[in-house]
Amino acid sequence: MSHARPLLPKQKSSSPSAWSTGPRAWGARFALLLASVSALATSRPMSRDVQAEEYFGAPFSLSTQTAKATQRVLIRATASKPLSRSAEGEAALHVVARWAPSDPSSPERPWFRVSLHEDTPFPPMGDPVVLGNPGEPVVLEAGTSLFGECLVDGACEWPLAVDFEVQGNVAPGVVEVEWSVTAQAHVVDTDDLPKAFAVEISEP
Repeated sequence: MSHARPLLPKQKSSSPSAWSTGPRAWGARFALLLASVSALATSRPMSRDVQAEEYFGAPFSLSTQTAKATQRVLIRATASKPLSRSAEGEAALHVVARWAPSDPSSPERPWFRVSLHEDTPFPPMGDPVVLGNPGEPVVLEAGTSLFGECLVDGACEWPLAVDFEVQGNVAPGVVEVEWSVTAQAHVVDTDDLPKAFAVEISEP
């Protein structure tokens, strides 16, 4: 069975061009986020990493009355033929959140937090970050490691949950959320990359 091990989320405020920085800037942050996971790897042989195409979830709005929302993604590693090796990897979440109060003149701003993790009844959550002024983007990032006895015998799957939570006891309004997930994986106990080894992210 495969397992996802959460990492400490990285969360920070950003300029108005937060989402428009594009794949290059987000790719650089993704590499830095995953470097902390790779540093924990053992000395076992492993193939090079193969990166999945970034998955963009549908944007949505989360009200302070609803407070919580969960999205789910499935990460899959495949090869052209069965092989007796396990696959491991890492995944990263990128979120841009904007506060839209019902009363734009209200000075109150709620906190917001996110998490990327294995789908469990008691998920870990990142530290809350106070949102900016109305319409101001705030960037939040989180990551998780993909471990387990997951043999690449046709497909190796890691179902993950993406949790979003906004503070509920503040002035009414909604948080406009844009989010994406990217991932990379490798095969352990071999230096050779299996033929047609690929990683993809999709809805469950």
